[in-house]
Amino acid sequence: MPIKKDKPLILLISKYIDRIIEFTDGLTLEEFSESQITYDACVLNLLNIGETLKKVSKGLKNKYPNIEYKKIIGLRNIIAHHYEAIEPYRVFQFAKNDLPKLKTEIEKILNNAPN
Repeated sequence: MPIKKDKPLILLISKYIDRIIEFTDGLTLEEFSESQITYDACVLNLLNIGETLKKVSKGLKNKYPNIEYKKIIGLRNIIAHHYEAIEPYRVFQFAKNDLPKLKTEIEKILNNAPN
């Protein structure tokens, strides 16, 4: 890991991803859309992922280019500044399609991190 400070950040991101996966497990888009608590919890964790990714070192970002940093941070910015404009299907699709890929990349980083 390029900079030792990155490991706690990556562990946090992993925790946020796990929460979203747990919150959406087994839900349909309709069920997700109808549960304001689940939606809000997922959006908060997505915001936290983006905020934490902003703090990751350039060295780590360069070493792991498969993570869509700009896309995820962009989603964070939309959540932070245009919360009411976000549609539940977008959050749900991100949780179901993008987060598993991000989780795989985060696990690669953690597997290569020194203890």
